Amino acid sequence: MRISIGMRLFVFVVSFLVLSTFSVVAESNEKAIKGIYANYRSAVAEKNGELAAKMVRGNIFEYFERIRRGALYGTRSELLQLSFTDAVTMLRFRKELNRIKLERSTGMDLYVYSINSGWVESDTISKTDVGKVEVKNNVAMVEQIYQGNKTGGRFIFEMIGDRWRLDALAIMASADFAFERELVEKKIGKEELLNDSL
Repeated sequence: MRISIGMRLFVFVVSFLVLSTFSVVAESNEKAIKGIYANYRSAVAEKNGELAAKMVRGNIFEYFERIRRGALYGTRSELLQLSFTDAVTMLRFRKELNRIKLERSTGMDLYVYSINSGWVESDTISKTDVGKVEVKNNVAMVEQIYQGNKTGGRFIFEMIGDRWRLDALAIMASADFAFERELVEKKIGKEELLNDSL
């Protein structure tokens, strides 16, 4: 069956519109994600935890809630079973916050506290940026840039409601993995490092 010129033109126009729409959406997503990261980076560098909290996924608050409970009730043996980063974070909260403050805080409160207290060095995060953005469904994988160079790592963003949010927990997980690997390579025991604080 022959396809008329009119039908071919119709198919061409529809295809063009669909591709154009995808292109506009991709550009819009990339612009939004880069804007969110720039704002997040500024908030962390300026120690504005309340603002930073508005741009991250809620899983980071759930993480800090687990840390809060561990800081309150965790035993020595339980702490030694955790990753080095988790154990150090719990011990730091024990040292900096009294029991009443910990009991009255939420996971979000502790996240905000960590940013406000400069746990993430402003000089370090100021040197980071985002590169190529790849979006699939409601998740974006974004190139990590440090001092203008690609690191090989990826930031993860998720569309929640109508806004992109950074997966800050994934950043912590990748940093923790790298640190644990370094401990193994240098044959340094976790208990040895934590011994003075436990």
